Amino acid sequence: MSPVQSLGEPLKVFILGAGSVGSLIAHDLKQHFPKTVSPTFLLRPYRSIQDYNQITLRRLFDSSSQPRLTVECDAANESTLAPDNDFIENLIITTKTFQTEAALKPYVHRLNASSNILILQNGMGMPRNLINKFWSSSNSADSRPTFYQAITTHGVFKDAQGVVNHASNGILQISSEQNPIKAADKSEPDFQQVAEATHETVRLPLLIQLLLETESLNAKFVPYNEFLLLQMEKLVVNCCINPTSALFDVNNGSLLYGNEITNIWKSIITECVRLFFAEFPVLQDISTARSFLDEKRLLDSVISVCRLTSANSSSMREDVTHLRQTEIENMNGYIAYLGRKHNIPTFTNTMITSMIKSKLSIDRGIDKATAESILDV
Repeated sequence: MSPVQSLGEPLKVFILGAGSVGSLIAHDLKQHFPKTVSPTFLLRPYRSIQDYNQITLRRLFDSSSQPRLTVECDAANESTLAPDNDFIENLIITTKTFQTEAALKPYVHRLNASSNILILQNGMGMPRNLINKFWSSSNSADSRPTFYQAITTHGVFKDAQGVVNHASNGILQISSEQNPIKAADKSEPDFQQVAEATHETVRLPLLIQLLLETESLNAKFVPYNEFLLLQMEKLVVNCCINPTSALFDVNNGSLLYGNEITNIWKSIITECVRLFFAEFPVLQDISTARSFLDEKRLLDSVISVCRLTSANSSSMREDVTHLRQTEIENMNGYIAYLGRKHNIPTFTNTMITSMIKSKLSIDRGIDKATAESILDV
């Protein structure tokens, strides 16, 4: 039985992050459950609410689908929500990692132990960062929201007209380190049993169940140990492809023409794997960890992603091109941070982090000098 059969009023799903991924999630939830789900973007005060009241999407990989699909959605900011009545039960965070704390801060007072937060973004460790920032004084896990995490291989971008282009069909994998069953309900199975069961037989939040039933998202709920390994693999891929494509200013596939690029990637991967085992002792208890995090297997994964996304321009390359802040601190910078924490050298990841920061500052300086020279004429 579909969970929507138990719904009365439309389920409110708030989305923090109105970029391409957040728009894809909002669009597909609304398309699949047009009368039972109400996606609402949470915006910064300077954003125009009217600009986010509908989402137009194209599925570039599916020639049989309609050229464009448009759905209606809602948008709000802290000033337009009712002061006391708009409790946030379901929140999906798809902002850039460095934007998350500032974007979430205005809405923290609307979250409590009954809230479910799904984080879908690059990097690792965001749930712990947010707990330390906003709920560090909580005496019990039962007094703060339940966090879920997701990673996706869907390829999606917004064009200059604001149309969401679903470029490549991927999967959405969801998990949680926290127990999705409320602790007070002692009759329910533990988390490991929950993760291995199907979502119809466990009491996962309705938000998660709806995502799992949205066919176009190809979502599945996986055990946390499995998810942790998948998250590490994606971080390795991002650490290799994103900064090198930005530094050399090429599409992903063009990186494979470089004679020495795999040597750079090998060094990045070696440092990543060493720090994963230092930072996450649980890996010693996961029987598949050593083989999954094998350096050759990870290098093959990086090369495979490059080929599958050969025409794509990485998000970091796009950020540098448009002189925007990048997520380098949450990718290679995160590995460098772990290196300092565990006193393990991370020469390559530290150097890559510095090079991206330097390139961005140089490009911004050139842009500013050019603008000033034009004004002086």
